[in-house]
Amino acid sequence: KENLKNFDGTPLFPKRTTKTIEYNLTPGEKALYENVTDYVRVYFNKAMNKGNNSTAFAMMLLQRRLSSSVEAIYLSLMRRKEKLQVLLEKTVEEREKQQAALSDFDFDEYDELAYDEQENMDSLAEFAIASVDIDELQTEIQVLDTLIQQSETLKYSTVERKYEELERTIFDQGGLLHNGEKILIFTESVDTLLYLEEKLHDRVQNIAKITGRYSIY
Repeated sequence: KENLKNFDGTPLFPKRTTKTIEYNLTPGEKALYENVTDYVRVYFNKAMNKGNNSTAFAMMLLQRRLSSSVEAIYLSLMRRKEKLQVLLEKTVEEREKQQAALSDFDFDEYDELAYDEQENMDSLAEFAIASVDIDELQTEIQVLDTLIQQSETLKYSTVERKYEELERTIFDQGGLLHNGEKILIFTESVDTLLYLEEKLHDRVQNIAKITGRYSIY
């Protein structure tokens, strides 16, 4: 785009500039980040040692959700726990069939997939486990319970530090809206997108929400 010109030689598109805005996590957010990262590391290593790529992908997906927002990691942990509880209630044979179905997917191609295909893989990955051992399943569910409680406390008792920084960047004196800018926000997950839509509707009248599946105005 930088090389495209009008007939008079002027740039066709405005010059693109980038700026990284740094911020510090709150003590609660930092503790959650560290605890989820520990959980991901433990179960990722277990999965790799057993050659279980689907569970390894599930752990990487959780880490990405953690970096996206507290809302995203909270909902992802909730979904994983619910699906593991369902899996726990199934017979050993059914659990093994579920794992076999997951092994057919190539998780290395995730970033190249269309949105609906990514959604399908996300759903499958949240069901992935390192083994069908009942004791291990129960142990992981207990770990998830602790992480869910921790993220839920942050979700309902505080305003996320990243969101506070976003508000300042957009709405403060000298912020983007005061300069007449239109704002385009990219998110890692749909959970984060929906969270931002709800929060920003208190400050902005017109918001267009776009996903790979549809748009809502």
